[in-house]
Amino acid sequence: VLNQRKLLHDFINFMVGSGCRTTEGMNLKWGDIEDNEIIEEKNGKFKKGQSVKLYVSGKGKKRKCDPQPYVKDVLERIKERQIQFSKKNKFKFKGKDKYVFSDEFGNKIDSFRKSFSNLLEDCGLLTDKFGAKRVIGSMRHTYGTFRKNFGEVVSYDLSVNMGTSVEMIEKFYVHSDDYDRSSSITRIKKKIK
Repeated sequence: VLNQRKLLHDFINFMVGSGCRTTEGMNLKWGDIEDNEIIEEKNGKFKKGQSVKLYVSGKGKKRKCDPQPYVKDVLERIKERQIQFSKKNKFKFKGKDKYVFSDEFGNKIDSFRKSFSNLLEDCGLLTDKFGAKRVIGSMRHTYGTFRKNFGEVVSYDLSVNMGTSVEMIEKFYVHSDDYDRSSSITRIKKKIK
């Protein structure tokens, strides 16, 4: 049960950091991940950082996805636990064909739907302010909303990374009432004389 909770926690972080569809996350294998060097800006300085590239499949298509850099840490945590479980429960972990989201016996997790609902229900967050039930797929929506509203990402780039159209990005991810655009809309870049 503890591993299931840790794995759910990691899956949520993975989804919010990658923007993958739920099926893409569930189908991800270790061979679908490659290390990626990125340039990060911190306090006006640029430095090299580490991230990953994901090659995901779902909805009958395959695509490349560039998740947020912290997703690499999430995946390393999962891998470390799986290596420990493989020794304890005597199964082979090695291999690019092994699923990232698998249980302590190396079996693919089919769904986090029930455990996600139970978690939200226990926290009093199962439904939104309109009474709609929150589902695991809403983690993709969270990613898109965060990246579009807080990340200053061009809709086209976000659509490519999420494997959807610009129209879908504009329709579903640029509507957050939580984001106050007034400062960016009214910002003056040059002094007017």
